[in-house]
Parts: sequence; structure tokens; C-alpha cells
Amino acid sequence: MEPAPIPRAELTRPVPKDQRLIGRLNEGLPTRGYLEKHAHAFSTVRVLDVVELPGLGETAPWLAVAIVGTTNELQIVDPSDGKILHVLEIPSEYGTGLESLVWDPQRRRLYLSIDSTLIMWDSNNPKHVRKFAQIDGATALYSLDVDRSGNVFGGTYPLGAVFRVSNSDKSVRIYKRFADDSDYVRNIAVDEKGNVWAGTGASNPRLFYLDVTSDREPSQFDLPNRVHNGFVSSINLFGSKVVISASGVAPQMVFDRKLNAWIAPIDDMWTHRQISRVKDGHFFALSANKLIRISVDDFKEEMISPISTVTPFCISNLGNRVIVYSQEDELLNLEIYNVESGELENRRGVNLSPSSFKIQSVVASQNNELYLGGYKAKGIASFSPSSGKIWNSPSGETLIQQIEGMIPFGDNRLYIGSYPGGDIIGSSSFSVVSPKNK
Repeated sequence: MEPAPIPRAELTRPVPKDQRLIGRLNEGLPTRGYLEKHAHAFSTVRVLDVVELPGLGETAPWLAVAIVGTTNELQIVDPSDGKILHVLEIPSEYGTGLESLVWDPQRRRLYLSIDSTLIMWDSNNPKHVRKFAQIDGATALYSLDVDRSGNVFGGTYPLGAVFRVSNSDKSVRIYKRFADDSDYVRNIAVDEKGNVWAGTGASNPRLFYLDVTSDREPSQFDLPNRVHNGFVSSINLFGSKVVISASGVAPQMVFDRKLNAWIAPIDDMWTHRQISRVKDGHFFALSANKLIRISVDDFKEEMISPISTVTPFCISNLGNRVIVYSQEDELLNLEIYNVESGELENRRGVNLSPSSFKIQSVVASQNNELYLGGYKAKGIASFSPSSGKIWNSPSGETLIQQIEGMIPFGDNRLYIGSYPGGDIIGSSSFSVVSPKNK
């Protein structure tokens, strides 16, 4: 059989080119650099996390306050005196934007993650942070934890695995990926034996148990409240009980290690999934605008006081006193409650040092203002080149996470693309108001 003939292409006349676009370029006058520079145009306080530092401080533990941004990211605070003791900047070569913090009380070291780098703050050398380890293949390190030997563990993206950094020689081990459909390990907890309970996402989040001393496959536990997309958002260990929360599930789910099975959940949702340390068999949480004390043995709740705080960053259990830390404008807000009387004994604020954001989105409005979106900024800012005035969205504005792009539409609308979640957020006018999610 003869091969089929090859079809011939029909030649067409070329479309005339626009000579203005393809003509020879003539060298112009050299530029003289930028006309204006406005440093720290997007600068404010956005608290990422607050971690207690037991062993430091007298009447109350010192705090490590992580600030979103590229300057003043770590601030060590003495809440008893209401003073900032140390303000530290993370060297830019380590990455941009803190992610997770954990305190090792035995060695008095604070470990922090930024991109794929693990760094350390040593209370014996409080003016500096230093690099501790690099986790190759990861772009984000989550939910740091420390075992009794001082080894540091954490979750990763996009490896979908747990890592371990040895305290003795800083050697790094990355364990096997938990599941082919899960790129994230967003939360972990290290138990009394140094083994790891880990939660995955963003597809089909599950609970895994990793025996770090064995080559056996990790144990997998499907959530009793099935979630198709989302994350295991917290893991807490209380004796034989593993208490976890997950995206879109109000109650805390409880796994009994002795029974190797899920048991009855804790129905009341802990606000912001935030709890205190355990002391004298109890811990504290916020739920439905109440400060509650919870028994470790049976999770029985006792109301201590009504409370208006919406987003607690840390709850400090001092036994007869409880301190609830939150943010109000550029202040770290402290509310001190008497456990026996339920009274709010004191309320005060600590002025935090603002940080600057890495600007990654800019749009001009018709009122001669620039709207700015920043890397991990969790908000929006406006800047007036003519007056130099800066406005930032309130700290309580939680709708905008990280702006990936903005576009004006018509005379008075601004549409914002927000990551993560792929949200489109609309502002009804350019007059700096809280945006409305459309």
C-alpha cells in the first residue's frame, strides 16, 4: 500500500506589521532612578502567634510574640511589667514570614520555622537568632514540637511528611510521605515516647500515628466526621486521649489510644482552637464567649466568666489566675481573671513594634490613593502619595488573608483575590471600609 499523500499548506499573504512596534529602537536619555521612595508604606502590627516561655519570668511566663512581616518579626515580652525585652529581625536569607514556634523549657530555647528553614532563639544569647537546620524539599514547615530529648519535629508542605532534627548533631530525617493525596502535614503532637500524631490535608484530612523507632507503616485513622477538603487544624494529647479538630467540624473529636478507637466528641468548640497548658489536672479554653475550665480526666467543663475576646492567641494557666492574650489595634491585650471569683481583675495592653510587609499587589484608585496587598499580611492597606498618610485594615478583620491580586471595577468597587481559599472579596467603595465577601 502506498503512503497517503502529504497535504500541502496553502500560503497566505503576510499581515502588514505595525512599524511603530517593530521599528528600530533608539536609545533614550538615561534614567535618574526612582522619583519618589516611600519606605514602610505597608507597616502595621499583625500578630501571628503568642507562645509562653515557662522558666522565664516571675509572676507570669515571658512571651514570644511572632509578628507577620519582614521586620521586628520576633518580640520577647514580659507581661508582668508590660515591656518588650527584645525585638529581633529574622535575616532575609532565611526566608520571609514566620510560620510556627515551639518552646523547649528544659533547654530554654525557642525554635521557629520560616519557609524551609528551622531557626533558634537561645535565652542565653537573646539578641540574635541563628539557623538550626534546613529541610530540603519543603517550602513550609508547620506545627513544631519538641520531645523530651530536645529533638525537634514538624510537618511539611509539599512533602506531606514529618521531619525530625536531632538535638545532639542537628542531623535531619524526613519520614515517609503519609498519603499520596495529601501534600500537607499541618499539625502534629509528640507523645511521651517521642512518637508523632500527625494530621494531613488539604484533600481528605486524616489522623496518622508514626512510630519513629520502627520502619513499620504509619497507622491511619479516618476522621469520624468526614471532611473532603480541609485540614486537621489542631492536635492535643491528654493522657490516653488524642483530641483533634478539623476544618468545618465544630466539636473536638476524641481518639482513645487504649481502646484504639474514636469515642464521644467534645461538643463545645474551643474558640480559635486555643487552649492553655495543663496545671493541677485542668486547662482553660474559650467557648461561646465564655472562659471555661476543663478537667483532663473527663473533659467536664466549668464556666469561669463571660468574655468578649474573639481571637485568643494564648491562654496562660497560672492556677488561681488566667491570662487571655489577644490583639487590639497595635497592642497585645492582656485580660487577667480570678479563677475562684470569676472576676476580671485587670486589663491592659503592651505596645508592640510594627513590622513592614513585602508588597506584592498594588492598585490605584480614582481618589489618588494606592491600595496595597502584602505577603502574609492578613489585611489591606492604603497609601496616599500626596499626603503620605497610611491606613491599615483593623486587626480584627479576618476576611482577607493574603492578597494575590486586586482590580478596580467602575467608580467605587474593588475586587480582591485572597489566598488561601481562592476567595474573591469585594469592597463596596474605595472609602476604606471593611470589605464584604461576595
